[in-house]
Amino acid sequence: MADKYITSTLHNLSPVPNGAIYQGAGMFEFVTDKNPYNIDKKMAEYDVEAKTYYKDPLVKVTLDSDKMVAAAEKTGKVEKIDKNGKPIKPGKP
Repeated sequence: MADKYITSTLHNLSPVPNGAIYQGAGMFEFVTDKNPYNIDKKMAEYDVEAKTYYKDPLVKVTLDSDKMVAAAEKTGKVEKIDKNGKPIKPGKP
């Protein structure tokens, strides 16, 4: 099983990972076990093993990883982090 759900924009003229879902505005959501070389900007990432979730505040669409995180929060703790990897405190946007 892959352990990262990533939503990102990709460099121009680079291949799209297998199984990627286009989310609009140049964003692709895909499942992988490592960071692909062709990521331009990471917009969201859910790491299953580390139980961390990051989502850029500019992303307004509902992602598959949002659903995965919601399900994981019911059964265990998922830590939401900012773009620098620091935990986001509850109540902070």
